[in-house]
Amino acid sequence: MISVFDVSLAHFAVVDGRALARKGVVRLGQVGVDQLRSILISFRDVMPIQDFEGEPEVLITTRLGKWKVHSDLGKLLLYDLQKPQMPGISCAVEQLISEVDERAIQERRALLQNTQHVIVPVLAEDPETPGAAKAGAKPESRRLVALLSVIACLLVALVVFQARQQPLPPPPPLREALLERDDPEQLCRQVAGVYMTGNPSLQHGIVVNGNGSLRLIQFNGLAAPLFVEDAYQLGYQGRVLCLFISQPGAVIRVRGRDTLEYCGESYSRVN
Repeated sequence: MISVFDVSLAHFAVVDGRALARKGVVRLGQVGVDQLRSILISFRDVMPIQDFEGEPEVLITTRLGKWKVHSDLGKLLLYDLQKPQMPGISCAVEQLISEVDERAIQERRALLQNTQHVIVPVLAEDPETPGAAKAGAKPESRRLVALLSVIACLLVALVVFQARQQPLPPPPPLREALLERDDPEQLCRQVAGVYMTGNPSLQHGIVVNGNGSLRLIQFNGLAAPLFVEDAYQLGYQGRVLCLFISQPGAVIRVRGRDTLEYCGESYSRVN
């Protein structure tokens, strides 16, 4: 399968590699990988025009998504236009092409779908256990078994009674699955970072890793910080991308490119 990209340019001339002080978008049409690579190399070092509202952009469209590319001091920033709340990804040219290449996206999805789960076999009951030899048990043994059965029943009744006296735990939060066009690996990389509340009296932090794990941190002045490690699952609540965890609060919401919301507090990206 040959990779084809529909490319448009905004405020940028690919011929001489400079920014243009004019509004509007110029559509180049469908280009291949080599031509897209040449465009991105030329665009990588372009500088925006000061005091002009239009920022130079490269717009890329395929059957699987739409993206825009900005230039930032020799780097390329890739934004997914179908997920405007997500931050941009800083990419080299080849990495950016692999992020938007339809064939590479399908290969990553197939790899995730083909991941096999380990099944632990259930061990068969040993026929030599004491329960299998009840017929030959002595009277003392039978009395002991009966006494233990009564104690077990009393303990079960006590647990049931206490459980009825306590309120039921809240149901787990509703997690909506990722969309078919979502790339879980890309979403993890976009959310990954260090976030802090900025509260000087009792500061909290969240360190999100791109491998599906995170760390919740509480800073206590000069004392050693407290932290809890956990795994997260990506999903949606409504149209908001969320990290679902097993800790109290259960849901970390992604609010914009650099902000998380957890347990009523707002966390800002610091790295």
